[in-house]
Amino acid sequence: MNRFPVHPVFAVIATLGGLGFIYMLFFNPMTFFKLFIWAVVIGIIILIYRLVMKKRTNNEYSQFLKAAKRSKKRFKDKKIHHAQKHVLHKKNKTAISAKRRRENNHLTVIEGKKGKKKNRALF
Repeated sequence: MNRFPVHPVFAVIATLGGLGFIYMLFFNPMTFFKLFIWAVVIGIIILIYRLVMKKRTNNEYSQFLKAAKRSKKRFKDKKIHHAQKHVLHKKNKTAISAKRRRENNHLTVIEGKKGKKKNRALF
C-alpha cells in the first residue's frame, strides 16, 4: 500500500501551480484577471458546444438506447429459458445415469493397432 494518498509527481505539479497562482494574484493581478476571463470564455464555448452536440446526437443516442434495451430484454429471456432447460436436462441426466448404474453393460474393449500410424498417402 502506498504511503502517500497522491502520487508525488502530481503533488509537486499541483504545489508549483498553486504557488504560481498566488504569485500572479498578488504581483500581477491584471494578467491574472485576463487569464481568468479567457478561461471563462473558453469554458462557456465548450459548454455551448456540448449542449448543441447533445441535441444533435440525442436522436441517435435515444435510438441506440432503445435498441440496447430490446437486445438486453431478448438476451435476458434467452438466459431464463436456457436456465430452465439446463435444470430439466440435469434432472433427466441424473435419472438416466441412475438407470445406467443399475444395468450391466455387456461391452468389451477390443485392443487394436493403436501404435501403428496410418499411411496418409493412400487416402
